[in-house]
Amino acid sequence: AELGDFDAILAANLLCRLADPRAFLARVADGSLLRRGGLLALMSPYSWAEVHTPRQAWLGGRADADTPSRSRAGVLAALGREFELVHEQDVPLLIREHGRKFQLIRAHAMVLQRCRT
Repeated sequence: AELGDFDAILAANLLCRLADPRAFLARVADGSLLRRGGLLALMSPYSWAEVHTPRQAWLGGRADADTPSRSRAGVLAALGREFELVHEQDVPLLIREHGRKFQLIRAHAMVLQRCRT
């Protein structure tokens, strides 16, 4: 894809599985992936685990001076002023592990629009 080619990006159950979620959000915010006026839909349970993401890269879930304690605040801070929150809600998410085991998760969903100017 060329710079800023996409009108919309969906990142569902992704952020807390990336090694560097800030790098992904920075690329979205700087126009490398998403056109001005484009929509970013994020959905995550924020189930941070060091097996996927080094603790220092978590966007929340830690109680120290450098990291917001809430992942929502960490995501919005990582995106900066480049986005406006359009919609937000909690969404039930059912993950099947196998025929007899399921996980029921309450994911946080946000739809944000990249500023047009």
